[in-house]
Amino acid sequence: MAAIEVFGIGGKKGPRGPLEKSGHVEIANNTIVFTWSRLKDFADMGCGIRIMTLVSYDIRDNLIGCNVLAGIDHTRGNPNDWVKIDGNVLFLNKQAPLLYVEPGRSAAGMMERVQIGDMNADLGLASCKGNSDKLGFKLPLHKTYLESFLNARYSETADFNPDSPANVLREVMGLPKQGKLITQVSMFANRYPLQDALKLFGAPGKAGAQKPE
Repeated sequence: MAAIEVFGIGGKKGPRGPLEKSGHVEIANNTIVFTWSRLKDFADMGCGIRIMTLVSYDIRDNLIGCNVLAGIDHTRGNPNDWVKIDGNVLFLNKQAPLLYVEPGRSAAGMMERVQIGDMNADLGLASCKGNSDKLGFKLPLHKTYLESFLNARYSETADFNPDSPANVLREVMGLPKQGKLITQVSMFANRYPLQDALKLFGAPGKAGAQKPE
């Protein structure tokens, strides 16, 4: 549902004091691809990095792509001045490179998530520069898996016959009639080939996982 999410256990400094963070998270030089949603309708979760609460984040020099929801999710209300997002390449994330909710407004679910297309937009973050949605080189992704992921579709059909023998009997007994909801999905959470995953180490460019020395 999320490749990386780390949250703190801090709180307010005193009963009315400011928020106090528990620590710092550095996420650097990772290649994060094909994070799937929680359910097969693709409607919830599926984030590369999910910025959680009460820790500061330095997210830099990562390749983040092909996630069902967003490359980076910043909707939990963590303070903007605790967050740095620099030098990342975000590509082919199905909903948006970045999902954003104004900090302090998301806890009660009052704010709709905003899809941020400009990864260097001025959102009041501590730093947000040098991000790109262009690879600039050919990433050695498994072609069949990539095509299937990009074309993944969910569908549902209702099968309800009010005059079926079962529903006629239920009506006689004073019970509500029932039907079936038939769901289909062309691809969901399929395992990525291991050998192709290893090919992603050391892909051209500064961002992403590098070959071990």
